[in-house]
Amino acid sequence: MAWVFNQDRTYHVPSIPLKGDFETYLAGIDKKQRHEIRRKMRRAEESGRAVRWYIVEDGASLEAEVQASWN
Repeated sequence: MAWVFNQDRTYHVPSIPLKGDFETYLAGIDKKQRHEIRRKMRRAEESGRAVRWYIVEDGASLEAEVQASWN
């Protein structure tokens, strides 16, 4: 009996459908959540790793954007 190994690369990309822009979203959540998001963004920037975020306006191009972000 032979063993079979399969390895699949999976991508988990968090997304939040926003009404308006990111600042409008932040204004619509409570102070504690807003603080946590800003803290995590600041820590990511301070980590020394290449971190960037941007908004994909066209849902049809989302998959291509995800693929491009891993290259």
